[in-house]
Amino acid sequence: YQALSTALDRKPDANCTIVAVTPKSHDPAAIGGDVERAERNAENVKGSLIQLGLQPNRISMSSINSDVAQSPEVHLYIR
Repeated sequence: YQALSTALDRKPDANCTIVAVTPKSHDPAAIGGDVERAERNAENVKGSLIQLGLQPNRISMSSINSDVAQSPEVHLYIR
């Protein structure tokens, strides 16, 4: 909340990008579950941002695979 509030104070017209990050895996069975968890967590973050007052049209969503991630992650970028 604090990071979003500070960013919006500095740039009131800021938009957010939420990225569902999944680790690259050699086990195809693990990939589906990781993608599902990352996307569900990203949707939860989006819901929280909307509850904090950010308009849905100012939020974009995407997903990526990462060589670095050890588990499903959500990255939030304020631009």
